[in-house]
Amino acid sequence: MLKFFRSIRQDLLSEGKTTKYLKYAIGEIILVVVGIVIALQLDGWNANRLDGREEQMLLTQLKTEFIQNKTQLLTKIGKREDAMNSCFEILKIVDNPQLEKDPNQIDSLFATILPNYTFDPTTGIINQLLHGGKLSLIRNDSLRFHLSNWEGIVDQATEEEKIYMLFNMNDLRPTLYELYPFRNIMVKSGSSGSLREILLKEGNENRFELGKSKLPMDLDKLFSSTEFEGKISSTINWLSVSNIQAQGFIDYSDTVLKLIDEALEE
Repeated sequence: MLKFFRSIRQDLLSEGKTTKYLKYAIGEIILVVVGIVIALQLDGWNANRLDGREEQMLLTQLKTEFIQNKTQLLTKIGKREDAMNSCFEILKIVDNPQLEKDPNQIDSLFATILPNYTFDPTTGIINQLLHGGKLSLIRNDSLRFHLSNWEGIVDQATEEEKIYMLFNMNDLRPTLYELYPFRNIMVKSGSSGSLREILLKEGNENRFELGKSKLPMDLDKLFSSTEFEGKISSTINWLSVSNIQAQGFIDYSDTVLKLIDEALEE
């Protein structure tokens, strides 16, 4: 093979075709380089087109996810506001011992207060972005920055909820177990639909039949207890702070949804 190329070279040199040969070789090299550049550009264009299509799909799904989470949290903010209003009604009874105490009304007030309305966000798409290596597909810098802060924002929105849940289970309820027929509250919870928001399956309500307690009830003892008054006051505080924290997530969601709309229009 080496002898063959040497013979060609000698023939070209002997015929005075060196310049033509070099021009031909350079032309071939240029064509090859141009072909490679075009192929790379086509590959890059196709990859960008596919990335853009995937970005649009993820943004559309992400928008749906954020709307669902915002709607859920707004509902639970409203439930906590209802619970706070019930707490204020209970404090009115505490402050005015001469008022007639309606056990059925009091059952309803406690049934509104006791559920723990926690924020449980849907995270399928946001997890794909943050932990599935997809965040780089989001070209909007501001949106990408806000999404990277998701987990911290959720932690802030739910921090007070977790503290209140412990208070609810370990402090508020034990007082009612001791001083009030808790069975009656459970009956009211089951019949009033107050548990609907915390059940996993819509329409799958708890229809237990406990029947009301037949034990004696001393409402004056409960509503003259400084411990009970303090725990109802603390409940108002924790629910209020939880809603303030939750509002931070609502504001964050509004910003993200606006940025998603802008990115979808690009």
